[in-house]
Amino acid sequence: GFQPDLLIGKDRDDTNWWMWVDSVRGAHNANSKVIYSNSNVGNDNPSGGDTFSAFNKDGFEIGANTRINDASRAFSAWAFKAGGSPVSISATGATSVTQSASSTTGLSITQFTGPGNNSSTTVTIPHNLGGTPEFILYKNTSNAWSWLGYHKDAAQGVSDTHTSEIGASRYTLHFNSNTDRQTNGYINNAGSAQTGANDSGFIGTPTSTNIIFRPGNSGSTKSNYYKDTGVIYAFKGVAGLSKFGYYDGGTSNKTIDLDFFPRLLVIKRINGSAHWMSWD
Repeated sequence: GFQPDLLIGKDRDDTNWWMWVDSVRGAHNANSKVIYSNSNVGNDNPSGGDTFSAFNKDGFEIGANTRINDASRAFSAWAFKAGGSPVSISATGATSVTQSASSTTGLSITQFTGPGNNSSTTVTIPHNLGGTPEFILYKNTSNAWSWLGYHKDAAQGVSDTHTSEIGASRYTLHFNSNTDRQTNGYINNAGSAQTGANDSGFIGTPTSTNIIFRPGNSGSTKSNYYKDTGVIYAFKGVAGLSKFGYYDGGTSNKTIDLDFFPRLLVIKRINGSAHWMSWD
């Protein structure tokens, strides 16, 4: 076994939401530590008791909450290893930055607080993955704002990559929606793409050392969103363990070669509306 740093849980027999808990923000023990990948809700303390209540050296514990623990229903949990106990790190344009990262497993989890009401500030955070991240998710945990997603191949199939002044591919993925890739600025809490004078509120193209991010900055929301706390999950492909890429759909069966046997597969159509799909 191993001690996980990211836990994702889903009730397979009901419509209960997908729950995410990580070691950087902490386990769910009568506190607001749960976020949901199918919702824009920030840190939450769901009713009914604890969910993922502890990260153990060889697994995890679950509480009595029936969203994740009920004898009459089937559940799945996916456990990922990062770097263990979080440490404080330095970053540009952010405060209170804590992180658990591993170049071996290809996962970096970072919690940070934004720079405040400053529309020109770009947040640059070391990811400590030992290579460039290929898939990044950001969730504002202070408020109900949609997930922002970056994928290295999100611009495939188009000639205009919509680059911005911070070197970002502005094709933002909307993780808690079935919308296709978005090409205009940030995604607001209603799931709509927004434009702004600073192309604000998207994940920039990462480097081999840093994640580049600009929080949302539009109208009356900017002073709140810019000082909020959020969490970033950054993934790097590791040979024999994980892989991130794209394929072109067709009208017949396809075989996608990964060079290893996958245990979890996630697919999202990017040039049209379609649900995120997963198999394990």
